[in-house]
Formats: sequence, C-alpha cells, structure tokens
Amino acid sequence: MELEDEIQILESFGLSFNESRVFLALTLLDTANVKEISKSSNVAREAVYRVLPRLQKLGLVEKEIAWPIRFTAIKLDDAVTVLLALRNKETRDLQEKVRSEEHT
Repeated sequence: MELEDEIQILESFGLSFNESRVFLALTLLDTANVKEISKSSNVAREAVYRVLPRLQKLGLVEKEIAWPIRFTAIKLDDAVTVLLALRNKETRDLQEKVRSEEHT
C-alpha cells in the first residue's frame, strides 16, 4: 500500500496529516526519538512534539522513559482496529444522545 493511501485511511479516522505522517514514520522506525521521527516523517520537530501526546492518548504510540525519550507505535492494522472502535463508540454515543433528546 502506498504512503498516500495509508495517510488517507488514517485521516478518514480523524487523524491530521501530521499525526498520520508521524505515526507511519514511527511504525517504520520501530522505536525512535523526536529527532529521528522528525527526519523520517519530514514533519518539523516542533510539530512532532505537538502531535505525539494525541497519538499517545489514542493508544497508537507509547512513550519510553529513556534519554532521549523514545517512542514506539503499534502496528498499522492494530491502529485501524483501535480507531475503528473509537469511531464506533462515538457513533453509539451520538445515537444514544439523539434517542434521549427524542424522549424529552
């Protein structure tokens, strides 16, 4: 699968362009620090620092306590599963909200 296709898939699940690039670069690097991620993803180091917390919160990236701090990404297939489960939860929550508003 082409990089552009992978980015498009991740964006369809709500990741930004930079989040997608950082995540995909990290899947190829296995474990890396911010400087390595920035170089591999072609995303500015400052932007990498901004997107990593969200990727961690989503469960797509883990932070290793080391010096320098290193990050590891889950596999792309697993990431799609995580993002799909999140999308399904959001859909159920919206459906429940609509039902509760119909009854008021």
